Amino acid sequence: MRPLRFLLRELISWVFYFTGLCFWLKFLLRNRSILVILNYHNFSRYNNFRIKRGNILESDYAEHFEKQIKFIKKHFNFCYPESFFNGSRKRGLNILITFDDGYMDNYEIALPVLEKYEAATIFFLTTNYIGTNRWLWHDKVRYLISKNILDSNMGETKLKEMNLGHQVKGDLKAIVAQKFPEEPPKRIMLNWEEVKDIHSRGFRLGTHTTNHVLLNLLTKEQQSDEMKFSKYAIESLIDNNCIYLAYPNGQYNKDTLINMDENDLEYGFTTESGSNRSESQKKQLKRIGINASDSVQVLLLKVFKN
Repeated sequence: MRPLRFLLRELISWVFYFTGLCFWLKFLLRNRSILVILNYHNFSRYNNFRIKRGNILESDYAEHFEKQIKFIKKHFNFCYPESFFNGSRKRGLNILITFDDGYMDNYEIALPVLEKYEAATIFFLTTNYIGTNRWLWHDKVRYLISKNILDSNMGETKLKEMNLGHQVKGDLKAIVAQKFPEEPPKRIMLNWEEVKDIHSRGFRLGTHTTNHVLLNLLTKEQQSDEMKFSKYAIESLIDNNCIYLAYPNGQYNKDTLINMDENDLEYGFTTESGSNRSESQKKQLKRIGINASDSVQVLLLKVFKN
């Protein structure tokens, strides 16, 4: 079914594109201001694929990504949330790029492109993993799937459940802990020198908590610690305020919003799909999931339908 779905989506996106979707999108928004936040993660061939999953240890699709950013630069406006919400936003479609987790290929592949096209971008860091060889739990699962140690359907189903805010049961955690190599195959996360270089080039940094845990499953105090220590690690490096938080797997609750106020975090980024307007809640910003492997036509279709 995957090849059929891929071909159908590509066909629909091409039809819309060549019937003037971009023109109509700009025309419809000519008197309004919309903030669309695109949410990327990494360039892994496992996560970014068109028909068949590839190797999680290989990064790819640099050309596709540059085509996406070049297209956005040509037709729309890049914009940070402060500019959008303080009234200095432009009419039409304003775009913010975000990268979650803190992967090394964000630095190797995305950074040169983002700098070339002066793209407003926030990199969200899971700070206890930055500067280490540690892997996030979902990457361990996908590595074991790619090695045929875990069943693909079972593993991806559990990850989807986690994305919906459900806690993963102990039996799968035990299997992953036992089967994943004691020494990870390679470093896949940023180090602090790379993070510092990203910031020195004018891009923004945000917290993705210290350990990438589901905030809705923690106590208020535990949530606060996840925010506070991650924010401190970032601010110690950049000598600047960190005011952005992306909720791991998009999960948060009322305690999260209270903790954000107490920790001077002004903007919260969800995984709820959609666009944002001037009256949108700053701590509940919607984002649209994008893959680096998406064609420009598919990217435009994703934006249009939201």
